[in-house]
Amino acid sequence: LTDFNVGHLLAVLPEWGLSEEERRATISSALKNQGTEMPPLLKSVIHELKKGEKEASIEELNPIPKRMPKLFVLIMSYFGVFGIPAVLASLPILGTLLTFCRAKYRDGELQKPLFIVAVKGKFASGKGFINKLYEALGAPLICADEQTAREEAQYNYEEKHTKSRKEAQGRKEFSYRTLPAKVSNTELVKRASQNQGQSLCLVCDDVASLIRQKGQRWNMDTDALLKGFDGNGRWGQAYVSPSSFSGNIELQLNVLYGGTENGIHKMIPPAEVENGLASRCTFATMPDTSGMPVQKRNTDDKRLEKIRMMAEQLFEKGSYPTCAKPFEIKLPKTNAALDRWDKEKIEDYMQSGNEAVDALRKRSAVIGFRAAMVARCLEGKETPAVVDFAIWVANQAYLSQMAYCGEEVQKSYDENCRLARKSARSISKSRNTRILDNLPENFTKKDLQEARMKLGYDATKECSYILTRWEKEGRVRRDGTRFYKL
Repeated sequence: LTDFNVGHLLAVLPEWGLSEEERRATISSALKNQGTEMPPLLKSVIHELKKGEKEASIEELNPIPKRMPKLFVLIMSYFGVFGIPAVLASLPILGTLLTFCRAKYRDGELQKPLFIVAVKGKFASGKGFINKLYEALGAPLICADEQTAREEAQYNYEEKHTKSRKEAQGRKEFSYRTLPAKVSNTELVKRASQNQGQSLCLVCDDVASLIRQKGQRWNMDTDALLKGFDGNGRWGQAYVSPSSFSGNIELQLNVLYGGTENGIHKMIPPAEVENGLASRCTFATMPDTSGMPVQKRNTDDKRLEKIRMMAEQLFEKGSYPTCAKPFEIKLPKTNAALDRWDKEKIEDYMQSGNEAVDALRKRSAVIGFRAAMVARCLEGKETPAVVDFAIWVANQAYLSQMAYCGEEVQKSYDENCRLARKSARSISKSRNTRILDNLPENFTKKDLQEARMKLGYDATKECSYILTRWEKEGRVRRDGTRFYKL
């Protein structure tokens, strides 16, 4: 209320039989350690008032579009209350099926259908639906990899018995499309270099299995996930040992995780937002089924078979061997719609000043565009359902990232600004700034005069001017006769 001002406090506090000098000294001493914590009573009152408030969920802020491609309608109906997480979780799998699909984004760059999706939920919240979804949509990939595994096993067996002939012919390569989420860096480089330019799919329904005892995730390079999502950068490793695998490849990854809030936070730490992993991820939250009866499993085999058939069609349209090279599709309406969406977010940023709004809108729009690529291949052309789906996914990515790491983005921005100001100050340091650095955290005009005298400057001149300038520049705060560094 008094803004920690000594003069204001002197005016409102009683004298208690003390002289003005004694009161001023007491108040100044108390203000040296300014309390910034909210008083416990006020905190409890606000908490009680908020009990009756209900925060809007992402589903309320971003309702499901009325028009969607048929495959997503089937997924929504088949998985029931898990429909929204299931649709979002399907994107990495469908993107892998359409590995050779390309589309030109607003900036002119060709995008690939690559996604990182993390499904969060409580213990026993039904996250196991990921396995059933993967078995249905990923059936073409799984079948192809099973056949490749048999061929590789047979080749290895024959190589063991005819080693000299195989060495003369050279080692045969085998292309896999799916890998376990706990894959090593070496195996990732090896498989990615042999899969004929196609994307790899990593699925894990419970990230707790990837967390080590010390709370760290397994040793897959974070840079691999970043480059794998971008799809346009090279990643690899180099070892001297001939027994290891070295390579530098253009990595393309589609990743699907499931886990508790705590598990996902360990896999994708919000506090490490500057590395860009959280802003490349779309977070899907499982519905709260606390206290509800057990969700009855859907046994509609006909509907599940339709889902499998559509996945097979996408595989034939976008993967080897039926599709052997990249093909480009056009999405002008989607680009126009995302441009309008982006301008709305820029306006929000200009009004709020929240740096997270500006930072997270960019990749969210890219994720929405990539979702439109999948929807366009399902629809056969760019229908209104494709555009609506793109905007819905962009909003899901944006809102989920804001909830997950929005505060950390703002903190990071504030800290970077502070360091930039500090750096600029150190570059253009004047002699008086150096004097300020050497003064204690709180000092008087006399302290400044003594510091200037030690350096051979006239102590009777300029001190009042220097102190006033420091105060205007926000370097110090005046409190009576003392000054506090900021």
